Amino acid sequence: MTQWKVIDADGRAFVVEAQTYVQDSTSARFYVGAELVKEIPRAVFVERVIE
Repeated sequence: MTQWKVIDADGRAFVVEAQTYVQDSTSARFYVGAELVKEIPRAVFVERVIE
């Protein structure tokens, strides 16, 4: 599982644990396999957390 740091248009930061994500102009959606585990509206920045 990978941790992703997400920042939305309001400047709020989130950390999401998922295998992959899809980002478009309206949101970022995070998946484990085919299951949607989290959707963050108006996500403007996504990066992988490296530990």
